[in-house]
Amino acid sequence: MQNLRKKAIEKLGGKCVMCGISDERVLCFDHVNSDGHIERKEVNSAVYHRKLYQQIIAGEREDIQLLCANCNQIKAIEKREWEK
Repeated sequence: MQNLRKKAIEKLGGKCVMCGISDERVLCFDHVNSDGHIERKEVNSAVYHRKLYQQIIAGEREDIQLLCANCNQIKAIEKREWEK
């Protein structure tokens, strides 16, 4: 699974789109439209992540971006994602 994650990160440019940090330990796969909670409800975590990584690698997902944990949290606060 780590290999798939690494390939997906590389496919998305390998760095946070907001601040540019490239440390893989802090990079998150962010749903651009803040609708990931809907997708995650449909399957368990391991199945969800494997499928997501495979779709990113195949170029099938344009709604996913890389954000570091800090920028991901900032986005969530600014967009009030917890209200969805």
